[in-house]
Amino acid sequence: MSSETEAPSKTYRGNCHCGAFVYEANIPEIKSVKQCGCSICFKKGYLHNIVPPSAVNVVKGGWDDLTVYQFGPKKRSHLFCPKCGVAVIIKGDAPSGPIYSLNVRCIQGLDTSVLEKLPVGGADVEPQRSIPVYSGPEPAVQIKGSKEYHGSCHCGEVTFALRSKTIDKNYEGLGPVAGIAECACSSCSRYGVVWIYPNKEQVVVQGADSTSIYNFASGVVDKTFCKKCGVLVGNKFKDLSQEQIDQLSEMAKGFYSRANHLHPVNLRALDNFTLDELDIRLVPGDKFGVPYINP
Repeated sequence: MSSETEAPSKTYRGNCHCGAFVYEANIPEIKSVKQCGCSICFKKGYLHNIVPPSAVNVVKGGWDDLTVYQFGPKKRSHLFCPKCGVAVIIKGDAPSGPIYSLNVRCIQGLDTSVLEKLPVGGADVEPQRSIPVYSGPEPAVQIKGSKEYHGSCHCGEVTFALRSKTIDKNYEGLGPVAGIAECACSSCSRYGVVWIYPNKEQVVVQGADSTSIYNFASGVVDKTFCKKCGVLVGNKFKDLSQEQIDQLSEMAKGFYSRANHLHPVNLRALDNFTLDELDIRLVPGDKFGVPYINP
């Protein structure tokens, strides 16, 4: 993969969600992105734009403020924010020298839905990731015609079991807005997640001590991601007292009452799973709640 150097340049600004890390990149206009099918790129939902390191200028925070995740031959460094878990940049090497891969989901004001997605394979790249074995308890709930799915972060510190009806193109689910959703809100769009919304009793997480939580806005939902590799596994609603619920805004109260029985799961975290042929609905989450202000 090589960068485009002939087109006129444009300055883009990117950031993690919490705003601790902000950069600017002077690069050709982004009209297409590379989409890799390897295990880490799938789980993180990366959309790649390859640039020379000289094109990137950090304007807030620093490289040392990011968590570095490496695996396999450790030829690439996957950098994510330890506070919010958003993956911002991959550092690596090419025959021409060092390169950065910007995760363009983090770029401000860029509508990734209209970009051309250029597949670059990756699913068969060796060495293959060893899928961790889930060894925790099964979800206790019984659902007619269901099956048990297993998932994990990339490093395997966090695993989970999901009891659900078959997740395919006919899946309807329990979501408040869609059975399977790709949300366009400021956080979900940066994580690249694809959501389903099972009930809490359908999900059992093993290794929760290895997760970090991030919340914002009303604070009723914790984003849970692996401390080591940064993969976001799911959302977890807080258990609020009536006093705490009474202190929420009317919009937050309504959201909490409709959805606090759910345990949203990131389908990208499932193992031996593909998003192909699923009926994924794009939800305009950026139109609801308090507007996000880009740093």
